[in-house]
Amino acid sequence: PSTGLHSDIKPSISMSKAGKLDVEVVSLSGAPDSAGFMDKTDPYIKMTLHDGQFDAGGRHRGESFKTTVKDNAGGNATWNEKFVLNKPENMDVLRFQLFDSDTINDDFIGSLDLDLDKVMAEGGQLQKSVSKSLELVQGGKIVGKLSVIVKITA
Repeated sequence: PSTGLHSDIKPSISMSKAGKLDVEVVSLSGAPDSAGFMDKTDPYIKMTLHDGQFDAGGRHRGESFKTTVKDNAGGNATWNEKFVLNKPENMDVLRFQLFDSDTINDDFIGSLDLDLDKVMAEGGQLQKSVSKSLELVQGGKIVGKLSVIVKITA
């Protein structure tokens, strides 16, 4: 099934080295506040490394992590949660997906692919941390902004 994700990222070999990826999920703003009648959104973020072919699954996906659920936070949440991912040579894209946690099935709200080659370029030779404000998209519409800090080290 299609996620309605807008992505112009192509598989890339320019950063074809393995390394460590430090990701801090800082905050979410402007996402849907309500998940239905008398039910505020309970947001969490799932991150998955992939090689540009996320929907193919299997060997095209790497490590995956998720933040804690922010119960009844609505469309604005603060996490300041840090994750360390092992980045294989061929995994040059990090997908961020926003979900609303529910008792039975979690609802997908929106997502974005971050090109790690661009993060490497912005970090420069010293591989400094790069702060990004990412627009999460669903069906061609912006459904929220996610603030993250990313650092890649060899």
